[in-house]
Amino acid sequence: MNGLISQVPREIEAMSRILSRGTISDLLRYINQDEHVRRDHEFYMSMAQFAGNGEYPGPDLLAAWYQRNIRIYSNLRGIIDSPEDRVLVIYGSGHLFWLERDVLDSPDLELVRLSDYAK
Repeated sequence: MNGLISQVPREIEAMSRILSRGTISDLLRYINQDEHVRRDHEFYMSMAQFAGNGEYPGPDLLAAWYQRNIRIYSNLRGIIDSPEDRVLVIYGSGHLFWLERDVLDSPDLELVRLSDYAK
């Protein structure tokens, strides 16, 4: 548990450094990097360990998190009217892992990453 909690201030410190020396665009590039997305996802997945004695608070939290993300994806699907539609999705970086997976698993959708535009 302490390892998980210690990640939060380090991440806040890293983002604060980027903002103090750079721009919002720099921060967006940072939080959209594959490594950052992986760390965010690992943080959420580590919640699965919090279970025992027939209680599953960590897995239940993960289930609610996945449900939230799949609902976001469903709403995204609901606003697409034609194959030519382009949709800009802006959410917190913690959602990125699942939203990317959902779009990549949809053969009729194309994922365009922020890094393709924010140089």
